Amino acid sequence: MQNGRNILILNGGSSSLKFAVCESARSGSWTLRGQFERIGTSDTLFIVTEGPAESRPDCGSMRHGAATGFLLDWLTSRARIDRRGWAPSCARWAQISGT
Repeated sequence: MQNGRNILILNGGSSSLKFAVCESARSGSWTLRGQFERIGTSDTLFIVTEGPAESRPDCGSMRHGAATGFLLDWLTSRARIDRRGWAPSCARWAQISGT
């Protein structure tokens, strides 16, 4: 993790999980973004865009929970996030939880 806090933004759909990492709320500078496509199928794709470069790390077949865990482990291993002291926020909790 660089100086300051990084912000992880997640957006889950029926067969996708999109994400972005922003350096801080003040700078608004995206450090990377990406998505999982075809979640729940045998050919799930993990696509990452970092600056001008796009990569497709191998992730195998997975569902949403596994994709989220894979993403968090991947970001932690690349020092993009620090899981200590997280302050999760969810603007659309009622829609996600079904209440």
